Amino acid sequence: MAGPDLLAQLKDETFGALRLLLENVAGLSDAQVNARPGGTLPSIAFHVWHSARWVDYDCEVCAGVPQVWLSRGFAERWQLAGIEQSDGGTGTGLSDDQAAALRLPGTHELLAYASDAFALLEETVARLEAGELALRPDRRESPVESVEALLFGHLTHVNRHLGMVEAIKGLQGMHGTATR
Repeated sequence: MAGPDLLAQLKDETFGALRLLLENVAGLSDAQVNARPGGTLPSIAFHVWHSARWVDYDCEVCAGVPQVWLSRGFAERWQLAGIEQSDGGTGTGLSDDQAAALRLPGTHELLAYASDAFALLEETVARLEAGELALRPDRRESPVESVEALLFGHLTHVNRHLGMVEAIKGLQGMHGTATR
């Protein structure tokens, strides 16, 4: 095959962005992760949780694997009132006030969930072969038209939230960029 292997490149870029998100938050205090500098700006905790929820939700919808959120009891432990009003319990569609009202756990627990959800995506995608990129997920409620669209969507989505995390860190006087 001439040119880069699209599936391998998508995997590398997507998983690299997910790792950068985790690395950018590791070592931050609970106060730093939950700070909301700038009025309606969601916290770093929200950006990490929301990114993990979409990855987790899409793994279930598109590949039929149980969500880490449910299967490992995070939903029960965290009891986030109001998320049922969002798309798939992911936080999408919540107002600024509703998102701000979510009481997310400490940094360690938050990163444990995000790491598990991101690992689920990596395990799920690791089984794919290049010819499967154009396949439509079997499940009717799938929000995407193909596996390729799912991976591109996650790559775009996590990079947007990574940029927000970098900006929020910068607003708190920390080094914001994930690049070296």
